[in-house]
Amino acid sequence: AAKSKPRPDLYKKMIDLDPTAPTEEERAAEACTKYRWMSLNDSLTNMPKHAFRIDGIAHSGGSGAVSKKELKAATTISQFADNILLYFLPPTHPKLHEDDCLDQRRQVAKQILADLKALSATVRKSPFALRHEFVGCSLLFIADLVSGMGSAHIIDFAKVTPVPKDITIDHRSPWVMNNHEDGLFVGVETAIATWEEVLSRL
Repeated sequence: AAKSKPRPDLYKKMIDLDPTAPTEEERAAEACTKYRWMSLNDSLTNMPKHAFRIDGIAHSGGSGAVSKKELKAATTISQFADNILLYFLPPTHPKLHEDDCLDQRRQVAKQILADLKALSATVRKSPFALRHEFVGCSLLFIADLVSGMGSAHIIDFAKVTPVPKDITIDHRSPWVMNNHEDGLFVGVETAIATWEEVLSRL
């Protein structure tokens, strides 16, 4: 995000997300910096508060994907849970009776919540996590309603980097340029709260 070179591709993403967002300078150049794009994107999705957003849901039914604009509109734990219950764990499945589908949804949610709690306990005591910045990492949730199997994983480690020796991070403090905070603990806690909300509605 520290790179300052304006990029036309990020400008296009900006106007797709919010046509009123570009400054006069950005409109003239038809480009914006990565820092500017990330700040706007995060502000519209409440990312600074929750360190969590749902970037995509792919599934085997219908079009196979959910509108990113619709997902970005979710900014609360309740809204995150709404999207999961509607799209990720849909109330009906062509291969399952309605009652069986409800049981399978509960089973999947319980497994994903258990995985998230185990993951949270692991990263909190991990020396590696304490000394590394988890930039660009994501949580991947997998669900199969037919089998009742669900799981949660941290993925995308390509940009994980060691924290400079003279800097200490807590994975909780708000991110500002060059402080190396990543919100890892906050994001995992938000995910846990979201799945607890999901399970409470099933």
